[in-house]
Amino acid sequence: MKKTDLRKSAVALAAAAMMAAMPALRAYGQEIGGDLTSAARWYIADGTLYLSGRDTVPTTMFGQQSPWHPYRTQFNAVVIEEGITGVGKHVFNGYGNITSLTVAGSVRFLDDNSFSLCRNLAVVEVRSAIPPNVDAATFVLTKIKKAKLVVPTGCSAEYKDTPFWNKFGAIEESGLTATDAEEIGRTLDEPCTVRLYREARYSGAFSSLRVFLNGVEQEPLKNGQAIEMQTDRPRNRIAIKWRKSNMGYFSFDAIPGGAVQINYSAATTNFRIMAQ
Repeated sequence: MKKTDLRKSAVALAAAAMMAAMPALRAYGQEIGGDLTSAARWYIADGTLYLSGRDTVPTTMFGQQSPWHPYRTQFNAVVIEEGITGVGKHVFNGYGNITSLTVAGSVRFLDDNSFSLCRNLAVVEVRSAIPPNVDAATFVLTKIKKAKLVVPTGCSAEYKDTPFWNKFGAIEESGLTATDAEEIGRTLDEPCTVRLYREARYSGAFSSLRVFLNGVEQEPLKNGQAIEMQTDRPRNRIAIKWRKSNMGYFSFDAIPGGAVQINYSAATTNFRIMAQ
């Protein structure tokens, strides 16, 4: 076989391998996409990456391992659609192509480093009345002090009072009603018991912390002790303060007639659901 023919064959084989490695195109719109889990999927259309379904976007070790990484030049916006409940660690770590992010009201959390090093992120719109759970690492090395946060009508005060969300340079209201407003307005048929335990730590051991459940102050939380509260709301928010300083917050779903056990660490300002 001639060298020219060999080169042509090699090129053809390489092209075939690349095509085989790419996710299948969806027939209904010919957009690039694929499955994330059995209940969630992703696709790119008109310069936007959409995450849809009824599940959490799974953690990846690095953003480069996300299935859409080979196509990152084809989108600069990310839309997390209604039904997705959270975004795992490192999913968009290092995605400098992203300039805007939309977060549905169904999203309960954005995990560590899920949007770290997104240096060109300029606008984040959150459609929930209750701020999703984030921490200091969610947007680390992302210039959120220069970015704008857009929230539903009547919710700007809530986000301005919430740690990490209040680090955005500007917080504005969209003029739209929160997508979870109806759910938040419901009451449970039976109240849920919430047990909040403060993990024992030497640092700050003699300081009592102020606890707010859905904006209502509860009894003080002492080092190594627990308090019990009641809620009749399906979605709830705990805020912890020391004097007037915010020490952390946590949003969670209640169980009608059941109980939720939450541990809080004053050292790391982290919450964990231990039992439901």
